[in-house]
Amino acid sequence: YKRQKYGGREMAVGKKGEKTKRKIFVTAMKLFKEKGYDNVTVDEIVKEAEIAKGTFYIYFRTKAHIVAEVFTELDINYEKSMKKVEFLGSSVEKVKKLLNDAIEIQRDYVGYDLSTIGYRAQLELHIEYSMDEERPLYQYTAKLIREGQMRGEFNKDNTPEYYTKILIRSIRGAIYEWCVSYNNYDFVEDGKKYIENLLKILK
Repeated sequence: YKRQKYGGREMAVGKKGEKTKRKIFVTAMKLFKEKGYDNVTVDEIVKEAEIAKGTFYIYFRTKAHIVAEVFTELDINYEKSMKKVEFLGSSVEKVKKLLNDAIEIQRDYVGYDLSTIGYRAQLELHIEYSMDEERPLYQYTAKLIREGQMRGEFNKDNTPEYYTKILIRSIRGAIYEWCVSYNNYDFVEDGKKYIENLLKILK
């Protein structure tokens, strides 16, 4: 059993429960992408997922909580990226690759529409998961910066945790600008240049 926290209710969830929760999440994401978040109701989600409405509310309070669950899904992708960057030589290249992967995941896995909805959902629900410093992206980035400082690749003017906060806060700001720009520019290419220049501050 594990305890779920952000997308739904605080409770212990077994393997069967995780499977049901996952089914609701995948079904809802499919409908959101097909019809638009505001055009999908809970009734449609439960009908498509072939579950009782009461079952839905065991795992999610509202459909906005489903969108909030996207951030926990992102963490799974970050963990996969971390395994890939371990094979790179320098710490600078590792941080660059990890953060570049993060913006590509945001564009390709989440997409523009759900990114916009995700930020809206966090504001509506007072959820601060994207800023949780216990998340894998924070932890992995801080680990790599600490490694780079020990190797002499990054300066020691500030702690790895502080530099991590600056980098991820900057990326989060870039995502916000992408959302409010109505997707009118290449977010990934712009983001990679942004990261390249940010890393120069740390060297």
